[in-house]
Amino acid sequence: MATQLSGSQQMGVTPLIVLFMLGLILLFFVDAEGRHDTVSQRP
Repeated sequence: MATQLSGSQQMGVTPLIVLFMLGLILLFFVDAEGRHDTVSQRP
């Protein structure tokens, strides 16, 4: 769609690159160990 609007393949691929970079940035905020709620754990 962006390629059709801009008429350029380079501009058409730009949203994909932006989304990919945004995904990489958001991965830094993900805790690899997962969530550890002491309240939700029941004996």
